[in-house]
Amino acid sequence: MNRRKWTVGAIAVATMLAAGGVAYATIPDSNSVIHSCYTTKGGSLRVIDPGAGESCNLKESPLDWNAQGPTGPTGPAGPQGPKGDQGSAGISGLEETSRTVSLPPGGWIVNVDCPTGKLAISGGWELGTQPGIDVQTSSPYKDDSGWTFVFINTTSSTTTITAYAMCANAQ
Repeated sequence: MNRRKWTVGAIAVATMLAAGGVAYATIPDSNSVIHSCYTTKGGSLRVIDPGAGESCNLKESPLDWNAQGPTGPTGPAGPQGPKGDQGSAGISGLEETSRTVSLPPGGWIVNVDCPTGKLAISGGWELGTQPGIDVQTSSPYKDDSGWTFVFINTTSSTTTITAYAMCANAQ
């Protein structure tokens, strides 16, 4: 009977140690590398943890990559804005333009143009408290000379919205 208890106890300890090893397994590893195995026939990919003793089999090729890529190059400096009283930099020639329109039920495209020589840097809208207006698109024109919106009025009545574009001097 004692031998049976000892065997059961040894199996329980081994099981707990194995579970503990799995708990410490890390993907990605401490160097932020993700290890995997790739099968060229069929194209299957499986992530492995070499620290837990996992490896590729004979029909697989190892494939590793970083969890985080390298830092990219620093971008160019932005435009220098006018100096304020305290010497703080701003955006050159910042100007808000807006367009107020009444939208009957249905879908509507609303465009807000920037003044000549200025580029749109952001856009927004004001709907008030009117429910039933969905904004499907809010993005700059392809040439950045204004901002476009697609509004969907799902109500049965006309509602008024104001769309905005924030524009700055083109450099």
